[in-house]
Amino acid sequence: MGGEGADMTQTRSWNWGSKLLAGTGLGLALALGVSSILVSLLSFLPLGVAAQAGMWGVVPVWLSVLGASVAFRRAGRLWLGLGGATVVVWAIAFLLRTV
Repeated sequence: MGGEGADMTQTRSWNWGSKLLAGTGLGLALALGVSSILVSLLSFLPLGVAAQAGMWGVVPVWLSVLGASVAFRRAGRLWLGLGGATVVVWAIAFLLRTV
């Protein structure tokens, strides 16, 4: 019975601190980028309505990313994946702003 616990801890990586930091920081950056894209796509609406939709869209995206961040086995892959997704989302957001 004691051997099972040792094997389980060796095969799993529980870097909770790093995962939660990535989910919190990069998740917020990703959520703000998605919000910016949403506001850009809703430019046909009055600015107040589009801004409200953007503000209300931040929390569900952020909490979804934060919750999903603990599903990654390795914190390094999470940082790379979220970092890459954040760069892509913000590139799209800036592209939409210039069009």
